[in-house]
Amino acid sequence: HKLLIDSIELSGFSHANGIISLDSVRDGTLSNNHIHHCRIEKATNGQLTGITVDDNRVNGVHSHDIRIENNRIERLTVSEVFLTQFGFQTDGIHIASPATQKIIIRRNFIQDVGEGIDVFGEHNQIHSNEIRDAYIAGIKLVHGASNNSVSNNRIIRPGLAGVFVSGSGVVNENTEFNHVFSNT
Repeated sequence: HKLLIDSIELSGFSHANGIISLDSVRDGTLSNNHIHHCRIEKATNGQLTGITVDDNRVNGVHSHDIRIENNRIERLTVSEVFLTQFGFQTDGIHIASPATQKIIIRRNFIQDVGEGIDVFGEHNQIHSNEIRDAYIAGIKLVHGASNNSVSNNRIIRPGLAGVFVSGSGVVNENTEFNHVFSNT
């Protein structure tokens, strides 16, 4: 079964773990979508994410073989009240499980988010994306993110790091064997 989500425009969300959310998907494509101008106003714990994969897996089944390409994600922001209490809890693209595999994230444009691409998965390819003005990190590999390839991305004006790689106090899996090269 092949899933295709193509050429959708979404805006105005104030809370969503995934404005576009895929869970337990095998063989799918998200392309040419435009997610923009979404903002968390209230001081309630939550997240605002443009595209998320496997935040709510069905029966523990992990996604694989998904292409996320040629999307525009812009202006996912938080109010001052929310920022003071919880920080920048917005992601452009989030791969939410260490066991999520074979996701290709390429040629996306992401601007004005907390984190551009946040990956927990393994054996994924993150390449040829442009990320501008991420308040924290352009690309983040954490919580067991392993055996990923991060290449040829252009990261402009990140707040903390262009590419951030770290272990985890949340999961037992190590973040290891990632190949990060030829990024600007």
